[in-house]
Amino acid sequence: MSFILRAYTNSIQKRPLLTQAFTTGTLFGTGDVIAQTAVEGTPLHSLDTARTSRLALYGGCFAGPVMITWYKFLSRTITLQSKAASLAVRVALDQLLYAPCLISKLQGLAHGPDGNFWFVPVHHQALVVNTVALGWNTYLSALNQRSKKSGGGGGTTDKTQ
Repeated sequence: MSFILRAYTNSIQKRPLLTQAFTTGTLFGTGDVIAQTAVEGTPLHSLDTARTSRLALYGGCFAGPVMITWYKFLSRTITLQSKAASLAVRVALDQLLYAPCLISKLQGLAHGPDGNFWFVPVHHQALVVNTVALGWNTYLSALNQRSKKSGGGGGTTDKTQ
């Protein structure tokens, strides 16, 4: 396990955007596969690969790059004299600005932000959030599919029917 973490750390420091895009895309796709197999009971040979691909593409092309850019921005710009004050401001900005934007785009409030900012180096913060968000993404994927199957149109209801 330490080899994997060292390899990831080396990669995220040398190629942060590419590494984060790949990691996030992989975890979003994995979350959908878990949703389809463990939650919905779909056999592996019957997976909706287009759905998994869409989620992986979203994670890799949007969520990952945005996430690493955001955490670097907070790390560079919020540097107060007190570590505790820096932590409080970073958490507040993360929860008030960043999280609501990505909730509307699927990500959600899926992490323990105070621990992430306090204990996790900036180059590992997005990985920690993505790993914890795996469960949240699995849930959202399953919920979205259940809504489509029940005629809810992806979470909306049509009162004219």
